[in-house]
Amino acid sequence: MYGENWGDVAGDTNADAIIRDRKDEVKALNWVGAIIFLGFIATCIWYANSPSPGLLAFLIFMAVMEVGVLIQYELWKSHTILLIAERRVQLVEQQLLHITQGISELRSDRSY
Repeated sequence: MYGENWGDVAGDTNADAIIRDRKDEVKALNWVGAIIFLGFIATCIWYANSPSPGLLAFLIFMAVMEVGVLIQYELWKSHTILLIAERRVQLVEQQLLHITQGISELRSDRSY
């Protein structure tokens, strides 16, 4: 709904699965944002026809809620990107461990 840049995962099927799952989870947040936005528009129209301090307070409250949903959505995307980055770091650590173990085995074979 708000933005579709969830990170570059070219060739990483596990990262694609993480993004797909997270996008499915965020669909409810999209609906909440849309409902709040429609409520905000309706309140704006109502306030334009009959201004009152109570309606103004409610209008401000609705605007703050919409901004909160936008921030939560962006944080959700950022967290998804961090999950993928953490997974890639773990894969690199595993590869380095495998390489160092291989080097250690080669050194031990040479000593005989």
